[in-house]
Amino acid sequence: MATIDSTPNETDITNAYLGNCGYEEDASVAKARAFKTVLVAMRLRGITMIEEDGDRMEFSLKELADMERRANHFIAANAGVAAGGTGVTHVSLRNMRG
Repeated sequence: MATIDSTPNETDITNAYLGNCGYEEDASVAKARAFKTVLVAMRLRGITMIEEDGDRMEFSLKELADMERRANHFIAANAGVAAGGTGVTHVSLRNMRG
């Protein structure tokens, strides 16, 4: 999992974006958090394009904010309470026998 430090350059940001954007497919809360950090760094620095090996992806600042919101929802739905998620939101005892 690629991460960024407090002073990332554009290569660090690109590598962290590409390394963590598949957090849903990997079902990884840690990757979702790292992806969220990358998106914040991109928005703060005004980076709206990721380029690797001649392939380019361009985003608006709104699209970056939407991706961050989606990562936040994933984290809330999948992280345990101790890790900042919502945990269990519904319990049914309908089929419980005493």
